[in-house]
Amino acid sequence: SQIFYLVDDDETSNFISEYLILSQFPDAIIKKFTNPNDFIELVSKEPIEKSAVVLLDLNMPQMNGYELIGKLERLGIEMDFIILTSSSNLIERDYSKQFKQVKAFLNKPLSADTVQSLCSAR
Repeated sequence: SQIFYLVDDDETSNFISEYLILSQFPDAIIKKFTNPNDFIELVSKEPIEKSAVVLLDLNMPQMNGYELIGKLERLGIEMDFIILTSSSNLIERDYSKQFKQVKAFLNKPLSADTVQSLCSAR
């Protein structure tokens, strides 16, 4: 089963993403985190599968997505991220290219076609 981690403080966004993922991958395992610190705690205790898809919001009150990536890097934890944001800021999109861990930069809301293409590209 494909594993998805949703790291987004917006529960509605997580619900929409979960619904779309399950519409394409009914057997998917989905783990949702509204607090990025909870995600960091989990992945520092148990390594995630290389094939896992991590959808990461940029703008969260506890820390932004780039801060989360930096914290994991300092802990020696490597994984790929797909930025999923409501921001259409081109500067943020360009900034994300500095991070080798960021494999895609997508605008919310997620679509069924996007979910399908994300998984076929892995």
